[in-house]
Amino acid sequence: MNKFNEFDLIKAPRNWIDEVTATNFEPTKRAKVIRIKYIFAIVLIVMTIGISSLGITYAFSDSFRTWLSQRFSSNLKISSALEFSSINKNTPTLKLDYGHWRAENEFFGIIDEDYNFLKVFTLENEQIRECPINEYYGSIAGHEFSFKYADYQERIVAFDFNGCIYSVLPKIINNDIYVCVDINDGEQRALNIAKINLESKQISFITNDNISVNPITSPQQTNILINKSDQGWENYNIETGETNLIKNIDPYMHSNCITFIDEQTVVTYDENGHSYLINILTNEVRTLDKYPLEGTIVNIEYSDETIKLTNIITGAVSRIDYHFYGTNYMGTYCSIDYLVLFNNEKLYLYDIESNQLVDLDPQKELDEQLKEVMIIDQKHLLITTDKRAYIVANVGNNG
Repeated sequence: MNKFNEFDLIKAPRNWIDEVTATNFEPTKRAKVIRIKYIFAIVLIVMTIGISSLGITYAFSDSFRTWLSQRFSSNLKISSALEFSSINKNTPTLKLDYGHWRAENEFFGIIDEDYNFLKVFTLENEQIRECPINEYYGSIAGHEFSFKYADYQERIVAFDFNGCIYSVLPKIINNDIYVCVDINDGEQRALNIAKINLESKQISFITNDNISVNPITSPQQTNILINKSDQGWENYNIETGETNLIKNIDPYMHSNCITFIDEQTVVTYDENGHSYLINILTNEVRTLDKYPLEGTIVNIEYSDETIKLTNIITGAVSRIDYHFYGTNYMGTYCSIDYLVLFNNEKLYLYDIESNQLVDLDPQKELDEQLKEVMIIDQKHLLITTDKRAYIVANVGNNG
């Protein structure tokens, strides 16, 4: 993170900075920022789930199954599970119990201390499918690069980067992948976005201004927002190859503070805490009353006895009874659909669309102890305990 010093001059609302800096987190060895549609830097407990239509069809643990059923309702579907004993046989670098997991772009798996995948899985017909890990080598203008990746259908997740490529965007389009390139010849540094054909290995640049960093993709990767090294934002349309300048996004804005809510609309805010909906194709702007947490459309406010959650677009409000004494801010994990608030004692899940709140108790004594919960996709989440990894499906979500 901050590989290009692109975050050094970022402006953000003072109260947002205070909230973030006041929270006591244990950082990972390598801090990475990953788009929220896919996942944030790994935390102890991260969760998303559909609340209104969840139920159990079968489970592997009586008290853990009962706990899930009580927390939600009667439609939670545990579609499959992995026993850690079987994973450990082929993954000797795992810790004794469950290792750490990461979920990104509908892939999930076990990671090492450097946040690289050791095993990668995805879902196929509600069942867990292991994806082979491949390694890609190449060179650009005499500069070598390599990375590991797993792919399934039109999705890709890449990791363990070496050389002049440092990121791969999440979609495979006509067998092309889009990558971030950093070429440093000593005298000049060239930061650009390129595409690579996985079959022919042909490389072509979609930018050549040498200042293109921190791309943000729309949900279907039709559009790519590209920061021009704090000089402005530009949109690149993959289908047409056309570009247009975005006039109303702060050039210094952190990429994690710009969130796509559909293929052409983003929500963001300025240094004064004013938030906006911006059409990136027409530059139309709608001013909103409150600013959101990064990666979502929810504003959070603390008072002495409550935490107030407000949908900045619809105005819907939910409240949590919480004794706030000035410094005990809760960690947050956000997506466009869900918000999780957590600390060492509390865990809450907020379903943004339905404006429903679930109080989860991570310290509940069960025959399996909850470890991590993560997004896989809009319908599925990954729950790991000290014994198993469960895939849970929201059977009522037809989105």
